[in-house]
Amino acid sequence: MEAVIGNEQSKPKGFRYYILDSIMNAEEDRTHEFKGHRNIAIEEIPPWCIDANDKRRKTRNCISRNICGFLNSGLGGTVYVGVLDNGSIVGILLSRYQRDHLKLSLKDTLQRFRPPVPNHLVSVKFIPCVDRSDVKYNRVMRRFNNNKNNVSSDESAVENCNEKGILGASELGELSSANGYSDATITPGAENGMSTEGWDWAVENVDQTELPKLLKFKNDILRKRPHVLRTYRQCWCDDDAITRVTHGHKSPAYVVEIVVRPPSAKDPEIRKHLPHSSELLLQPIFQAEDGSIYIRRHASLARRSLQDMIDEAVEDVHRVYYPILKEAQIHLGILEALVEKVESLEIDSKDNSVTSEHEKSGRCLFQKLKQLLH
Repeated sequence: MEAVIGNEQSKPKGFRYYILDSIMNAEEDRTHEFKGHRNIAIEEIPPWCIDANDKRRKTRNCISRNICGFLNSGLGGTVYVGVLDNGSIVGILLSRYQRDHLKLSLKDTLQRFRPPVPNHLVSVKFIPCVDRSDVKYNRVMRRFNNNKNNVSSDESAVENCNEKGILGASELGELSSANGYSDATITPGAENGMSTEGWDWAVENVDQTELPKLLKFKNDILRKRPHVLRTYRQCWCDDDAITRVTHGHKSPAYVVEIVVRPPSAKDPEIRKHLPHSSELLLQPIFQAEDGSIYIRRHASLARRSLQDMIDEAVEDVHRVYYPILKEAQIHLGILEALVEKVESLEIDSKDNSVTSEHEKSGRCLFQKLKQLLH
């Protein structure tokens, strides 16, 4: 994904963006899913998204199905909201209140899973989208000696005169001569944005793209207003966004990354929903809010019934614990043969009143072992 995401090294941590109308350098597979809508739950799918030829089939599927599939696959994955099936990045226009709505809808849907999905397994990231014309790179010169991380005073002139990041080999030679450096001190290939250690100077591209500024309101009481969930009808946050557009305030576009982490059978948040007598550390299975079980298979989902999952769990138990039971049966047969051997022996003792402590402890141990075996 890094080919379509902004440079993170030249900006503060967390500075990322997608370029509109570009193509993702990855395809849908077992850990990546593209969605062009933001309908999280099954209730958010509009009734008009029905196949005209097959009334039981919908032309749009909810995002919760993919989250369930990523959880049950054991690998996790990421759902990219705002990316079409062909990989084209179109973004989703979201206001501050609509982003709150999306996170609330996701949390509400995950709590309706069986068992409920722990909060630390799913996270949401809103990555802004920018036009390609707004992406700007400047070229600066950096030293690789003692002042490796310091930018020289002459680099500001390079940034000002080269806003678009176009600096040819001749300009590099003139700049180096003006500063007392020969052409040999410039890193080979520097005109192409390359840098090689061991030279005094190197020219590199620095991302200067500015993201759209967001309006911030202190003590915004609208963020405390309840949202309408589990419906395909518009919430008040959608009406507010439409009203802002009519007044010339367009909401910024985002690619929403819903990151799903693989669950663990040892997770206490998951085990508290299992029977207390269950000691089998098998892969946990989640049931979506629509009552179905989905498993991610490459770039598609496989819908499984509850009985299918029970049969697979039984097979997993046989596969994992059968070798252990087989070894236990072997040791049990050895112990039974040992008990039979001890019982067949005749104890010769001339004086039954005199018995050593070792013999007493051995007889007690033998009696306990015999009780356990029977």
